[in-house]
Amino acid sequence: MSEELWKLSLYDLNVTKLYDESKELIKDGGFTQSNIIDVCLALMKLVEQYNLEGKQKKELVLAVLKKLCLEFGIPESTLDFISIMIDRFVSIDNREVRIAGKKVCCF
Repeated sequence: MSEELWKLSLYDLNVTKLYDESKELIKDGGFTQSNIIDVCLALMKLVEQYNLEGKQKKELVLAVLKKLCLEFGIPESTLDFISIMIDRFVSIDNREVRIAGKKVCCF
């Protein structure tokens, strides 16, 4: 088996594994446009355990979200927005972006 074919097979296995894990995440509430960001963040946390580069992790999350969109009838164009959001979430997590706000105190 060539190295490229092996990498493709490994990618397919990772997509299947993450997809199966995603089904556990959404079993109660389903997959909708209202919870797609929450599902995306949960998938990003799960994929952190995988021994992959950042770009590969993003592609994996997007591949699973694409499968879910097709399965649940969500427009695939939603993934364009999600791809940008993943980049922003990573920037925030890496502290490259600061979200300033006032500290709110209790009564």
